[in-house]
Amino acid sequence: MWMLCALLTAGCAGQTLSTSTPEATPKVKSQKKSQVFDLGNLTFEIPKSSEIVKMSGEGADLLIQSSKGYVITIDSQNIPEGRTLEELEQELDRKFLGPGKRWEQKLAYRTFPIHSSSAFDLLYKGPHTTDRVLLWIKGSQAYTFMFFASHESFERLTIDFDRFVDNIRLMEIIEARKPVQKTSKQTSRPHSEKLSQLLPHTEKDLGFFMSYPNNWDVAKVKQTEIEFGGKKGSREFPVFVDVQSVVSPPTFGEQSSVELVMSDLTKQIHNSWQKVSIVKRGGNNSQLADKYKQITVNFLYKGEAYRQWFAIIPRPSRTTLYVWTYTAPEKLFSEFEGRAALMLSSFVPQ
Repeated sequence: MWMLCALLTAGCAGQTLSTSTPEATPKVKSQKKSQVFDLGNLTFEIPKSSEIVKMSGEGADLLIQSSKGYVITIDSQNIPEGRTLEELEQELDRKFLGPGKRWEQKLAYRTFPIHSSSAFDLLYKGPHTTDRVLLWIKGSQAYTFMFFASHESFERLTIDFDRFVDNIRLMEIIEARKPVQKTSKQTSRPHSEKLSQLLPHTEKDLGFFMSYPNNWDVAKVKQTEIEFGGKKGSREFPVFVDVQSVVSPPTFGEQSSVELVMSDLTKQIHNSWQKVSIVKRGGNNSQLADKYKQITVNFLYKGEAYRQWFAIIPRPSRTTLYVWTYTAPEKLFSEFEGRAALMLSSFVPQ
């Protein structure tokens, strides 16, 4: 499907991947003209097909009900200085997660930036609905956005919530916004990635959840490996993210299984490619820089310069772990790096 195969596969150099075309992702129809709504210093858009209901004393400031079958609630509260997203998440879990409560199970967690500050995106399963909860702190204000949809329609409708989140604006940012300076057409700029450009993917065989770009394809390379990448014929075709599940090696002394896999991976990189150079050890513009052991390398493949970003991701079972890899021609690496970082930040081992 894509030009390069991942490492950790014996004799993979030059291997040809399956040419079978994965099922095409259903295209989402364009939204009707949106209406803008102000809630204090917060401005957002909702589809015309939705109805706004103002709440009072019911744990939410606002409720948006769509004829498509989902509900979004918005709540804001003043918080003391030093209050963290982790504390808000713990408070939410104590209140709603557990036997006899709203949510039976916590399915996924990720972080991403909104207006230069981090937000938590949480996924829960209830008796009848799958729910997303967005927690965001800006200054002394904490915002909670909840999205509710039936289990059957959640994956189809959650992209509407992504669009909603992408259009959230703060008045202070709107007023301070400056005109965008024109840049040379010859200059390649990094993509501005948004949640609405990603689709959720639950990989049951390998046991993980990760979001991926809605204009990319997904292909199962083998039972323990899956790839996400640009469609054939597109400019992004040589750009892809690969995830492999590998058995955790036995550990000796103080060296962990993650360190052992990274050490073995580094050796294989030098043995598999030409003119290998290590660009960076550690995080690569990722909010998970301290959580996953990472390395970025340059190398030559068939005379062309490539760059790869590796992350070793432990699995709760401890018997296996994941090798996550972002690969791109060196000239395209920075342009799509933000997209890869979003994918890594959304990764949830199961």
